[in-house]
Amino acid sequence: YKKYKEANRNKDAAAFLELIHDDFTVVSHGHGVTGKREQFSSMVYFLMGRGKTINIQNERCIHENEHTLIEHKFMSFPDGRCEAVMCVWMKKNGKLVSLETGATPVTCSYL
Repeated sequence: YKKYKEANRNKDAAAFLELIHDDFTVVSHGHGVTGKREQFSSMVYFLMGRGKTINIQNERCIHENEHTLIEHKFMSFPDGRCEAVMCVWMKKNGKLVSLETGATPVTCSYL
């Protein structure tokens, strides 16, 4: 989690993607998006490039072991949306091999 959070905070897409397994898959239930490592990599570069306009608050690790990483955070976006986001990462051979997210709209004034 420490390497993950550091790469996120530094908006270092290359360091972040070093943590991602070649067989990676992603499912975003809140946005109806599914994809493989290639699509996820493009999204990471795009979002980290917009880091000044996407605000992440109260990011925390709920649970981590050698198989899983579960985190929760609040995100606000340039279009005025704010969401509470739960991320469940699965690990394989020390790398993140899958991600499922769920997002709940929240009032931005809450953040």
